[in-house]
Amino acid sequence: MKQDKTNNLDLFKPMYWCLLLFSAVSSLFAQNKILTFESYYNQVLENHPIAKQANLLDEMAKMEVRTARGGFDPKLDLDWNRKIFKDTVYYDYKDFGLKVPTWFGANLMAGFQQNAGKNINPAEFTPSEGLWYLGLDFNIVQSVVIDERRAVLKMALAMKQINDAEKIKIINKILLNAAKDYWEWYFYYNRYLIRKKSYQLAEARYKGITQRVIGGDLAPMDSIEGKVTLQERYVDLQDALNDFQNAALSVSNYLWTTDQEPLEISENTLPEDKKDYNLTSDTTLAPLLEHAENSHPEILKLKFKITQLEIDKKLKFMQMLPAIQITGKYISTPNRTFANDLTSDYFLNNNRFYIGVLQPLFLRKERGKYQMSKIKIEQASFEQMMLKREITTNVKSAQNDVVTYYQLISNQKNMIESTTALLNAEKYKFDVGESTVFLVNSRETKMLDSEVKLFDLMAKLEKSKAILLWSAGKSK
Repeated sequence: MKQDKTNNLDLFKPMYWCLLLFSAVSSLFAQNKILTFESYYNQVLENHPIAKQANLLDEMAKMEVRTARGGFDPKLDLDWNRKIFKDTVYYDYKDFGLKVPTWFGANLMAGFQQNAGKNINPAEFTPSEGLWYLGLDFNIVQSVVIDERRAVLKMALAMKQINDAEKIKIINKILLNAAKDYWEWYFYYNRYLIRKKSYQLAEARYKGITQRVIGGDLAPMDSIEGKVTLQERYVDLQDALNDFQNAALSVSNYLWTTDQEPLEISENTLPEDKKDYNLTSDTTLAPLLEHAENSHPEILKLKFKITQLEIDKKLKFMQMLPAIQITGKYISTPNRTFANDLTSDYFLNNNRFYIGVLQPLFLRKERGKYQMSKIKIEQASFEQMMLKREITTNVKSAQNDVVTYYQLISNQKNMIESTTALLNAEKYKFDVGESTVFLVNSRETKMLDSEVKLFDLMAKLEKSKAILLWSAGKSK
C-alpha cells in the first residue's frame, strides 16, 4: 500500500508543473483585448506597405497622363545664327517663334524673322525691320481623325484605368491573404481553449480516479488509463498553444503603424468571438456575378487594354492614307496691322505656302501594321471571353463552398449535442459502475473533437466568404 501511495505521488509531479504552466498562460490573458476583424481589416487597408505601394499606381498613372499632355505644350523656338569675319557680316539669321499644337492635329505658328548679310540666301531675305508671321501646319488627311499626339494621350488615359484596376487587384489580394490568416488565428485560438478545457477535465477526472483507487473502489489500471489520457491531452494542449502563437505572428505580419513601423500582436490580444452565421446578402450569387462581369479588376484591365488596341488600330488605319502636309504663313512687316491686311490684297500677296504629298505605292508596311493591330484585338477579345467564363465559374464554385459550410456548421452543432448526450450518459453509467474510464474518455474526446471541428468549419466558412468576394473582384 505504501508503494502504491508513492507511485500516486509520482503521478502528480507532471500535473504540478502543468498547473504552473496554466497559471502563467492564464496571466497572459488576464486583461484581454479583442481585435475584431473589422478593425483588423481597416488597419491592413490603411497602413500595409503593399496597400501603400498600390496607391502609388494612381500617381504613376497621373504622371503618364501628364507626360502625354506634354505633346500639346506650346513650344518657344529661338534661333540666331550669325557669321562675321574682318568686319564683314556674311549672314545673320534671327528666327524667334512660338508653335502651339492643337487637338485637331494642326500646329499654330507665330514668330519674327530678321535676316541680313552679304551671303544670305535670297529666298530668306527680309527687310531691315524684319518680318513677323502667323501660320498653320497641318496634315490634312492623316491627322483628321487621330494623330500620334492624340493617340498617346488617349492611351495614357486608358492606362490610368488599367492602373486603377491593378491597384484594386493588389489590394484585394493582400486583404484576402490577411483574412485567411485572421480566421486561421481565430480557429487556433478556439482550438487552444478547447484543448485547455480538455486537459482540465482529464486532470480533474484523474484526481478523482486516483482517490477512488486509493479507496479501493477502482482498479489501479483505471488510474493508469486516466494518466495516459492526461498525458495525451497535455501534448495536444502544447501543440494547440504553439499553433495559436504562430498564427498570431502570421496576423502580425499585416499590422503596421501609420509611420510604417511593424506591429506585433500582444499576448493578451485575441480574435473576435464570431457567432452570427446566417446566410447574408453579400454572398448572394446574382449581385456577385454582376459585379464580377462589370467591375472585376482583371476584366477591367483587359477591357482598357482592348481600348488601347482600338486606338492603335485607328492610328494605323490613318497612316495608310496619303500624307498631305500643308504649311501656310502670312508674313508682314512690323508697322502693319493684321486686321487691316485681312481686308486687303496684301494678305493674298504676302505669304509663304508649302504642300507636300507622300504615299507609298504598295502600303505593305502600313497594311501589315494595321492587320497586326486587328489580330491583337481579336486575341484580346478571345482572352476576355475565357476570362469572364473562368471568373464566373470561380464565383459559382466559391459560392457553393459558402453554402456548403453553412450547412455543415448546422449539422456539426447537432453532432455536438448528440456527442454531449452520449458523454453524459456514459458518465452516469460510470458513476453507477456500468462503464469504464476508457469509454468515458473516448466519449469525451469525441465530443471535444466535435467542438474543434465546429470552429474549423466556422473558420473555413469565413475564409470561403473572403474567397467568394475576391473571386467576384470585391474586397468587402
